[in-house]
This record gives sequence, C-alpha cells and structure tokens, in this order.
Amino acid sequence: MKRTPVESSDVVSIGYDAKEHVLEIEFHEGRLYRYLEVPQDMYEHFLKADSYGGYFNTYINGHYRYRRVNGDGKLQTYEGVAIATGSARKVQYLKLAC
Repeated sequence: MKRTPVESSDVVSIGYDAKEHVLEIEFHEGRLYRYLEVPQDMYEHFLKADSYGGYFNTYINGHYRYRRVNGDGKLQTYEGVAIATGSARKVQYLKLAC
C-alpha cells in the first residue's frame, strides 16, 4: 500500500486502501499498523489534521480493530495470549484489537 509521508513527532506516513477500507499508519521506530473497516472520510480527515497524533488518539485509536505488520510485511498474529484485568476500558480496547 502506498503511504503519504507526514510531518509529525508520532506518525511517519499514512496510507489507505479504498477497496478494502484499510488505513495503514507507520509510526516512528518502524512500527506499522493496519486499521480495519475505516471509512474513507476518516482517512481524508486524518491527512488534513493539524495534529496527526492528536487525531489518531481521538478518532482512531481504540475505535477500530487493527493488526501490526511485521518487518516481513505479514500481519502479526496474537495466538496463545491471555490477559487478566479488571479494567472495563482495557477489555474494550483489547476486543477492538483482536
């Protein structure tokens, strides 16, 4: 997927696949994530945001399911992971991530 470079202390580049509704975000330190079922207008607003990190934290993070992309370009899987928490907020966040 082609990504657009952006100037940000958090985000390196942003890409979008309109057919699949997948938003791809590259963060500093080489972290790359694909967010699923993201409407195209969300991507367009993200590109125009005054603060990419602020927009991400307000409108994307915790709102869409996602997968981390490994260095080989494959999606990371999370098999065999068990998490114990009493925080409803963390449970909701983890449900979106899986």
